Amino acid sequence: MHHEIRNEHNAQGKFYPQTWYKKISVIKARIALVVLFAFVVLFIVLMPILGKAQTPTPTPTSEIGSITVNAQNVVRLRPYGVGGTNITNHSYGENFLNGENGIDFQADARVAKLPLIRLGVYPDNRSTIGIDFFDTKVKAVLGNGAQPLLGCYIGGSVNSHQPTGRSVGSYYNLDGTQSNGTVATNVVYMVKHYMAAPYNLQKQYWQISNEPNITIDSYATPQLYSQIFNSVHSALVAAGVRENVILMGPVLAFGSYPNGNYFDYFMAHSAPYVDIIDYHNYFGSENDSGLLNTPHNLDNLFDVFRPFDVNAGINIVNSDQANADYGDGPLLYRMDRVPFGRPNVGTAITEHNGYTQTKSGKDVYGIASGLYNLALTHFMLYNPRARADNSFVFDQVCQFLAHYDCNNQRDYSWYALYIRNNYTGPFVLQQSTTGNLNSSGNPYLLVSATRDDSYMYVEVINRNTSAPVLSAVALSGVSIAADATLYTMATGIFPDASNGRQYTVSNNFTYTFPAESVTIFKIPITPPTDFVVTATAVSQMVNPGNTTTYTVTSTPTGGFAGMVNFSVSGLPTSVSASFSSPTLQGAGDSVISVVTDTTTPLGDYPLTIAATSNGVLHDYTVMLRVATPDFDFVSNNSVSVSTGHNATLQTTIVPKGGFAGIVNFSVSGLPSGVTLDTANLDSGGPTKLTFRANTNVALGSYPITITASSGTLSHTNLATLTVIT
Repeated sequence: MHHEIRNEHNAQGKFYPQTWYKKISVIKARIALVVLFAFVVLFIVLMPILGKAQTPTPTPTSEIGSITVNAQNVVRLRPYGVGGTNITNHSYGENFLNGENGIDFQADARVAKLPLIRLGVYPDNRSTIGIDFFDTKVKAVLGNGAQPLLGCYIGGSVNSHQPTGRSVGSYYNLDGTQSNGTVATNVVYMVKHYMAAPYNLQKQYWQISNEPNITIDSYATPQLYSQIFNSVHSALVAAGVRENVILMGPVLAFGSYPNGNYFDYFMAHSAPYVDIIDYHNYFGSENDSGLLNTPHNLDNLFDVFRPFDVNAGINIVNSDQANADYGDGPLLYRMDRVPFGRPNVGTAITEHNGYTQTKSGKDVYGIASGLYNLALTHFMLYNPRARADNSFVFDQVCQFLAHYDCNNQRDYSWYALYIRNNYTGPFVLQQSTTGNLNSSGNPYLLVSATRDDSYMYVEVINRNTSAPVLSAVALSGVSIAADATLYTMATGIFPDASNGRQYTVSNNFTYTFPAESVTIFKIPITPPTDFVVTATAVSQMVNPGNTTTYTVTSTPTGGFAGMVNFSVSGLPTSVSASFSSPTLQGAGDSVISVVTDTTTPLGDYPLTIAATSNGVLHDYTVMLRVATPDFDFVSNNSVSVSTGHNATLQTTIVPKGGFAGIVNFSVSGLPSGVTLDTANLDSGGPTKLTFRANTNVALGSYPITITASSGTLSHTNLATLTVIT
C-alpha cells in the first residue's frame, strides 16, 4: 500500500514554487504515514476474520482447462455404497450416547445424514459390560436415522468358550446361555436378537473380527480365520437367517495389499460365503516418503489410489495391476477371477486411519483426512463393487482422525462426511480429465458426475498443490432448474457452512478450482427423458452343458415411454443366449437365458447387455463363469489327544463350481491305538474329525494325511497328531 501511495504521488507531475515545495512535501509525507498506519491497524484487526470467513480470489494457472459432462451418457447404474463413520474407538460408544465437551454427537450425526455407523457388539474386553450396553448403542444409532454396522471379535479360536484378546466375556449359545458358546453361535443369537422388537433389523451388516492379521483382535492365521468365518455362515444358514445378514470379512489392517496372501487365502476358501470383502486403510502408513512428509498434499494422497490412477483415473483395473502394492485395484483384479457363491459380492473400507491430530497441527491433519475422504468418494464411483465406506472416528475431540478439532468445533473431516453424504446421485455419468499435467503426466483436474431424477452432482478434484485452475464447464443433455449448491474443501480454506453456498450455474460456465481442493456442484435439474439399464445376478456360475439366467431391467426417467431393444455380446464359443422379451416399452424386465455346451471352455467371460432406443445406447456388463464342480477343504494343521481320551480337529469344506456332493474323510499315518470316527459332510461348512486314543498308545508326534473325497474328486491336507498323557 505504501508503494502505491508513493507511485501515485510521483506520477502527478505537477510543479510547485520552491517556497511551497518543502511544506507540501512534508504535509504529504505526514498524510502518507497516517494513511499507512491506519491500513496496518485495519489489516491487523481484520485479518483473523477475513482469513476464516472469506476466501481470496485465486489466480488461475496460465492454461485454461475444459470439463464436459453429458447427462445422457449414463454408462451404468452404480450405487457406490453407503458412507458412514465409527463410534468404536476409545470410548466404546459412551461419547456418542452422552456427548463430550458440550458436543451432541447424535445431533451432528443427524445433520451429517450418516447412513451407517460402525460399532462393536457383545462381548468386548470389559467383563463388567453386558449386552444391555450394546443394545443402548444400537437403539441410539437407529434413533438417529442410521443403520448399525455390527462386529463380533473372534477371540482366538473357532471353538473358544472364553475368548481371549479384546473379548473376555463368554459367547452366547443359540438358546441364550453362555456356557459353551462359539463365535458362530454368538453371531446367530445376536442377529436374531436385533431382528426382534424393538430393533426390527431385518437386514444387518456384520463384520467377523477386527483386523485379525494384527494383534488388535487376537491374531488369527488365514486358515483359522477362514474356518471361523465359514462356521458363522453355516450357523446362519442352519438358523434360517443367512439372507438377513450382509456378511463382511476379513476386515484386515493396512489396505488390500501387501496383505495379498491373507486376502487370497480368504477368497480361495471363503468365497462361497462372503458378501463384502472388507479392510481398513492406513493411508498415513504407506511406504511413500512424500505422503508421510507432506500431510496435506493432495497429490501425494492420491498415491493411495495409485491402482485407480492409471490413465488419469479412467481405468479401474487392468492386467498390469495384478501385483500393485495397495488400493482397491489389485483387490478387484483378483475378485474378478474368483467364483463367489453369493450374488454381487462387494468391497468396503470401514476404517480410514491417517495422521494423528495435534493441537499444533489440527488444521493440517484435518484437511488431509477431509480431502482424503472426498477423494475416496471419487474413486468409489469408479468401483462397481463399492458397498460401504466408513471414516474414523466420529465421537472424539482432537483425537486420532477425530471429526472435531481441539476447540470442539467441526473439523474438515466432519465437513467431508457432510458433503459426501449429500453427494447421493446413484448414476455414474461421464468421467473426464483436464488441466495441466502433474509430474506423473496425469491431469490435475479429475472429474466425476452422477445424477438422480432431481439433481446432477459434479465433483472436480484439483491435484495441483500450488496453483488454482480456471476451467470451462459444459453440461449437456440436462435442463438446469435452479442455482446449484456448491461445496468446497481445500488446504488453507475453511470449509463452507454445512449447507454449502448458493452458486449460479448454466449449461456453460467457468469456475476457478482452488489449489489442492475438492469441489462439488449439486445442481437441481429437470428430470431428463431417458432410461436406465440394470441387471440382477451380476455374476453367474454354470457347469458346462447347463443353463443360467440373468434378469435385465429397463427403468424410465422423465416420462420416457419408448421402445427398448436388447442384445448381448461377448458370448464364448458354443454358448447361445435368448431374451424372454427382446423388446420392452418403457419399463419392464427381460430374462436372458444363457445356454452352454459340454465343450464350452472353462473360464470367466464378461457379457455386455446392450439396450437401444432411437439411437440412444446404454449397456451393462455381467460375468459368466464356466466351471466344473470341485471343492477345497481347510483344516487345522495339528491336534493333540490324551491317552484314553478323544480330541477333535476342525475342518471346513469350500465348494467350487456349484459342487453339492457328499465329502468323505479318511486319515492315514495314525499310530496304533488311535482311530478316526467315520466322518462325512455335505457340500459345505465346518465339521469336526474326532480322534480316539486308547490307553496303550505310544506318546509322541505323528505326521498324518487327511483325505477328503467325493466320487472322483480327492484332496489332501497334512497335519501333526500329538499323543500326550
